[in-house]
Amino acid sequence: MVLPKRIIRDIDAICRGILWSGTQHLKGVAAVAWSKVFQAKSEGVLGLKQVTEWNISAIFEYVWAIAKKEDNIKYQITQGYQRLIPVEVKEHWPSIVWIRFNYPKHSFILWMAMLNRLKTKDRIARYNTAIDTHCLFCNIEEE
Repeated sequence: MVLPKRIIRDIDAICRGILWSGTQHLKGVAAVAWSKVFQAKSEGVLGLKQVTEWNISAIFEYVWAIAKKEDNIKYQITQGYQRLIPVEVKEHWPSIVWIRFNYPKHSFILWMAMLNRLKTKDRIARYNTAIDTHCLFCNIEEE
């Protein structure tokens, strides 16, 4: 069954909230556009699956299995999903970020740093002018 758009929006909202704020509801602004999060890890992003395309892929595979009258339905959803998602330019650094032995938290922070999305003083100063942008160590130069 194809999921209704409302359900898909709710699932996306919950996933977005959990990724960026750790709760079901997003608080504040996300560091990376939600549409970018779904690209492949080799393209420099998280590689999450889009619920809409995953659902469509699952339905196509199910219909195909019924049309072929297979008793044992084997879902090849991943292959169908990959056909629906366009391939973007591959980055050179994802293999370093997503190493198997990294702690997930470390990989996530490194990923945010590679995208220049960490909340550093210079980025925060863009929208909050009351912040002191001088170096914490020497207090002379701006960061």
